[in-house]
Amino acid sequence: ARITMLSTLALQSYLIFLVLGVSSVLGHIRLDYPTPRSQNAQKQGPCGDPFWQNGQPQTTLSPGLQTISWTEFIQHDGAPFRLALSVTGNDDGFDNWILADHIPHGDGSMKTYSYRVNIPDINCPKCSFQLINPMTDKIQSGSCCRYPDSMNSSAPTCFSVYHSCANIVITGRNDPATFPRNQPTWKGPYARESADWTQNGSSWWLNPSADIRYNPTSCFGSSPPSPSTIPTTSSNPSNPTPTTSNVLKGVLVFLGLCVFGAIGAMIFVLMRRKMLIKKRNADNVEKHSFLEMDGAE
Repeated sequence: ARITMLSTLALQSYLIFLVLGVSSVLGHIRLDYPTPRSQNAQKQGPCGDPFWQNGQPQTTLSPGLQTISWTEFIQHDGAPFRLALSVTGNDDGFDNWILADHIPHGDGSMKTYSYRVNIPDINCPKCSFQLINPMTDKIQSGSCCRYPDSMNSSAPTCFSVYHSCANIVITGRNDPATFPRNQPTWKGPYARESADWTQNGSSWWLNPSADIRYNPTSCFGSSPPSPSTIPTTSSNPSNPTPTTSNVLKGVLVFLGLCVFGAIGAMIFVLMRRKMLIKKRNADNVEKHSFLEMDGAE
């Protein structure tokens, strides 16, 4: 019984390790373009990973329309996205340079998103690009949350938000300190926000006439965000996006971990069987010894 209990605990620990390993490898979301600092989204804001460290990738962006892409590895229906810049030479001030807010989630399956934003005509040799994904599917139904600076200050802070950041260089002409910023009409708070996206190649694009579904609409007062406040998307990007589906990559990684888990489970079963056989043989030896002693008497 003791061997069985220890074997069960060992199997449970192994399965927990496997699940945690899958989550850490795949993350929840991740920027694909611009190239992120790391392969995992971080819950710690504003980026989780340190700013412009040696060995981190860098992406150069020209002013104007650019196609941004990111991949969702764990599905969170209704959890919207936001894209923003930091131009301060560190990871401060993302709330002052929001490029697109309330990008609705494409419910139903994990996917690689493509979305076009207007990169400002600024000269920024050390900027940060940030993607956030508030987990509004985790808050109470019928409520909303803010992160961290929203127009509705009465909403509670979003307790679970994933971040993915990239080091970028913007080759524009103007000083960020004097350049006029066009902020989105709506700046938080966040509810469950969904819309229909259309697949084109390996990426999914938001339909220009998408009917965006907000739950609840009361978070936004009398004028909730609408498609007209969200930059237009296109199925013909001006810059290339990854041609290989990152979702497929994630699936292959997951399948690899499953194979590793199956092999580990098989080894565990064989070891446990060997232990049981050894215990049974020991019991038989003890039984025969007892019978021989009893016959001798």
